[in-house]
Amino acid sequence: MHLDVTPRLHHDGLVRTTLTLEPDVQRLVEDEMHRRRAGMKTVVNEALRQALTSRLPVADYEPPVHHSGLAPGVDPLRLNQLADELEDEELTARLSMSRGLTTS
Repeated sequence: MHLDVTPRLHHDGLVRTTLTLEPDVQRLVEDEMHRRRAGMKTVVNEALRQALTSRLPVADYEPPVHHSGLAPGVDPLRLNQLADELEDEELTARLSMSRGLTTS
């Protein structure tokens, strides 16, 4: 079902709005029109107004805290990189010592 809203002035031009209702919503609107003996415009406007202004306030979302046991600033996704760097430093130090070189 398509509802064409009466054209109105908007930014110095006429605007026509078409609203497409799904079959179940169309039936609800028609039932409400018959129950209240009101026109489609009245039923749709009042239903939309009520639905859009009666929203419950949404509480701010606070994610749960996860305690990982790692010190702040330690990225668990880069621990392998850290292990590789430490291993490289140790290997370099051993090679330098075996050759009689000092590391700075």
